[in-house]
Amino acid sequence: MLRFGTCFDGGEPMRVAHISGGVNDLRIVNGVMYFMSNVGPVQEDVKFVGDWPLWFNGRGFVHTFKSHLFSLDLSGAIRQLTSGDFDVVAYDAEPGGKRAVIAVSTNRFKPYRNEVWVINLESGERYTVLSNYSVSAIRWSPDGKYLALVGNDLHRGLVTHDHVLLVRPDGGEVIDLMRGVDRNVGNSLNSDARGSPPPMKLQWVGDWVYFMMMDGGSSRLVRASINGGVEVVIGGERSVEDFVVMRDGTIYFISMDPLRPTELYRWFNGNEERITNFNDWVNFIELSKPEPFRFRASDGREVEGWLMRPPGFRQGIRYPAILEIHGGPKTAYGYSFMFEFQLLVNEGFVVIFMNPRGSDGYDEEFADIRGHYGERDYEDLMEVLTTCLGVTTS
Repeated sequence: MLRFGTCFDGGEPMRVAHISGGVNDLRIVNGVMYFMSNVGPVQEDVKFVGDWPLWFNGRGFVHTFKSHLFSLDLSGAIRQLTSGDFDVVAYDAEPGGKRAVIAVSTNRFKPYRNEVWVINLESGERYTVLSNYSVSAIRWSPDGKYLALVGNDLHRGLVTHDHVLLVRPDGGEVIDLMRGVDRNVGNSLNSDARGSPPPMKLQWVGDWVYFMMMDGGSSRLVRASINGGVEVVIGGERSVEDFVVMRDGTIYFISMDPLRPTELYRWFNGNEERITNFNDWVNFIELSKPEPFRFRASDGREVEGWLMRPPGFRQGIRYPAILEIHGGPKTAYGYSFMFEFQLLVNEGFVVIFMNPRGSDGYDEEFADIRGHYGERDYEDLMEVLTTCLGVTTS
């Protein structure tokens, strides 16, 4: 893969380096670029498989590769910082640039069970900070005193909610900055207006850590303090896709909702404005706004869903209905843009979608249907369908 750089005041990009293993999670610390890249032989023709895992969506065959950490200075000099029979799944560099922290997967059959290591970038010496956690993002605090992690201790297996955790670089107590908030970090909303869900992201601002969090059918931008407390910064019925917090407190973020695909927005002191108009075409067509509803399932649990009616919908007329079912199962439907749904309602269908048991956006117990897939989630789907058919014919 070719990586290019350019000046902020414009001009033609220039090639900095050629990275044959691809570049993932590029960032700059103290003028040095850090990134993860694949290391291993490429089997161009016949695949000789002697390792596991074999394949990942979006990456292809991976059985000959390991993901490792690299650095690149502006002269184009590339340095491989890690090596060995493990995969680097997340990392950050110390503000001073002398050490790096990495989350690694050492068990190919349980890649979700990680260790966190701190590495001296000069000597290569390393030590373990954390073991037996699932970790998907790491950020060193600006003062170098703390590591903020997105992860969990797998107490409910793979359905355990990710939380923002705090630990010192020399190890010790792991503090859950989200204690009392039974929600999952990240954005797992389904949308066909983008590809995979946005990657996990953390940003330190003073004593606060900013991140995205699922809440029902929405993805919100929230922040947690090292002194305790979680606050919603940008909420609403929408999907926050990405963000950056500037030094003056201004937040630029990407967001979508059911009536408009992604745009760039600016937020400052509670005031928000949209600053791009990539999708003004929505002003010239008739879109259907999802109507939220909640119902009490037969076991007493409240379940959330939405109904979309065709343009010109009239009571008393029979309409064909489509029940949409999301995969995962720990993903969610909600306040994101779905082209497929809009197409169907404009073809005269009523569209029903919901978040049955096993979905993200709610508490861990709601998401935990291990050993019971196709049971309680199926009952939720059938019960909500009966409820909605009554709504559309009333």
